[in-house]
Amino acid sequence: MLTRPILITTFFMLCLIQAQSQNPVVKKDSFYSPSVQLQLKYSVILPAGYYKKSKQRCPVVYLLHGHTGNYTSWITYAKLPAQLTTEYNCIIILPDAGNSWYVNWSGQTDGKLHLWEDMLVKDLIPEVDKKYRTIGDKTGRAIGGLSMGGFGALAVGLKNPTLFRFVFSSAGAINFCLNIKNEMKRDTLDWNSPQLWSDGDKKIDVQNFSTQGERTPQGLVFKTATDADAYGF
Repeated sequence: MLTRPILITTFFMLCLIQAQSQNPVVKKDSFYSPSVQLQLKYSVILPAGYYKKSKQRCPVVYLLHGHTGNYTSWITYAKLPAQLTTEYNCIIILPDAGNSWYVNWSGQTDGKLHLWEDMLVKDLIPEVDKKYRTIGDKTGRAIGGLSMGGFGALAVGLKNPTLFRFVFSSAGAINFCLNIKNEMKRDTLDWNSPQLWSDGDKKIDVQNFSTQGERTPQGLVFKTATDADAYGF
């Protein structure tokens, strides 16, 4: 027979477990992207009770980080409230794209693949839809971002209208492509060469994609004005 102290302890332990089960789940995940030939990490925020509702599917929001950010920035820097996933019964995915601007590069000089739009739409989205209980079509998918990520959300979202029902941008660098085209006319470099201003000591725990040098493609984002026009809006 259980004694009174043991019964009380058991009761409070059950209460604690129940309370914890009502919290959103914040976790890290990873996948291999053929489009950039890297093993990348991403953060996942699941609504409370996700693992108890074995058949319920959720809409997904992809939030893109800004320049020099990473897959943890929305949590550690922007203080994104994880409770939003429970309030709106959705899944939030925080990708990592380094300082790529989320576009398919055409002027890189480092001999590497930098198809960062493809990383999102061809590699990450199918990965998430396979691994998590998502609404796996346009009706249940949104994309947004901050600064560089705000540009990326508009550029990728508007370029792929069959994938996203809602596209939004916060303080997005929306003149990115226009600035590059103007540079091409003046024969100058700035926006079209992110390694010029992608410095700092910040590192992230992704093998071969940790330092700002590793996380910034070398060369030019776009080789021609036509390449830039593909992401203009």
